[in-house]
Amino acid sequence: MSFGVLLRNCRKNAGITQEALGERLNVGKSTISEWESDKRSPDVERLPEIAAALGVPTVALLDSSTPASTPEDKITIFSRKARKLSPEEWQQLDSVARALFKKVFDEDE
Repeated sequence: MSFGVLLRNCRKNAGITQEALGERLNVGKSTISEWESDKRSPDVERLPEIAAALGVPTVALLDSSTPASTPEDKITIFSRKARKLSPEEWQQLDSVARALFKKVFDEDE
């Protein structure tokens, strides 16, 4: 499943409109529409913010069509996708992951 489809599904499951999600994220309804139609993608560092606005874990926006029932399965899928990132995208992902781990585990690394 594409990011846009996953985003739209999460938004609809949360029972909010594109306009309401845009307000939560300080972007226009048209931006949400472009994300959902895969015309544009948000910066990777915004994914935790988007997920929080939808009340879902970040991985819900990164999942693939491959069934993943366990955290280990999801990590494997995520790792496979991460290999395709550019160096700049990888740096952004690394920054987000480090911030999340610090928040969740209250440690630096």
